[in-house]
Amino acid sequence: MDILAREEPVVASGGGDAVGLSIAHISPRVSEPRRYGLSVARGGQVVSVNSRLTRRSARCGPDGITQARAIGGDRGRVRGFSRQSRLRLMKLTSAIDRQGTRTRPQFITLTYPAVWPDNAARVKRDLDVFFKAFRRAYPLACIIWRVETQQRGAPHLHFLCFGVRYVPASWLAALWYRVVGSDDPRHLAAGTEVRAVRSWDGVLHYVGKYLAKASEGTPVDGDGVVVELGRVWGVLGRDNLPLHYLRASISEAEFIAIRRLLRRFTQARSRGLRYRYKGRTAGTWVIMRAATGKRVLSPVGNSCHADWLAGRE
Repeated sequence: MDILAREEPVVASGGGDAVGLSIAHISPRVSEPRRYGLSVARGGQVVSVNSRLTRRSARCGPDGITQARAIGGDRGRVRGFSRQSRLRLMKLTSAIDRQGTRTRPQFITLTYPAVWPDNAARVKRDLDVFFKAFRRAYPLACIIWRVETQQRGAPHLHFLCFGVRYVPASWLAALWYRVVGSDDPRHLAAGTEVRAVRSWDGVLHYVGKYLAKASEGTPVDGDGVVVELGRVWGVLGRDNLPLHYLRASISEAEFIAIRRLLRRFTQARSRGLRYRYKGRTAGTWVIMRAATGKRVLSPVGNSCHADWLAGRE
């Protein structure tokens, strides 16, 4: 039977004439079970709960045939360092396994000379060429990079480098000098900086002060025309980044209870922050230590999750 032909008037109770209501436009959903999960970063400080369909969302088409519909969509054009982009950067750096790194991270800063590229493609080309040469010297290297704009309008690169024990300052300066094609001796002497991190608290301080901060100026070319840089941060050599997640399946009731506790923890720590709830199945994540996670999740009925969380380190 054709679903389009299934139109019947609905008569209001009490008799009399009533306007017919069409039900042909209604598109019944084919429900699928959801999966609820608890995830923690082993050796890191990120705890999250999520909810997702088993595979895809299904919907009946106008011909009555069930059609699969992929979840999500393509991201729009990158026009700057948005709040969500900053949160993703903070989440990534907080999830790094501190016990999984054999060497302390290195902080690297690269500055352009008096004349800098006038387009985003050249900046990304310099970044790609630099990392390829850097990785030939350090095969296990991984870099979290951030493009910042200085007050003068020139791009400024900040790196958080893993898998490298020591980077000679003279070698780094000569490499960046060749990549950008500079002929200014002052740039060779002061165009780079490298220093080792002393502690993981220093890493988070560096991320908050340099990688995750807003740019000081607007990117412009030599004529003062505003330039769009596209993506302003990313990861090079992600296969060497020490990220290890522990995941456990939870029930819907546990998902709701844990999500409520995590949100209350964030609100209490953020001095009155209020969430914009995105629905019953929306997940959340927070940055917290293992001992704090055990204390926060202890009210959950199934205490094994709190014990499992505390033992993730």
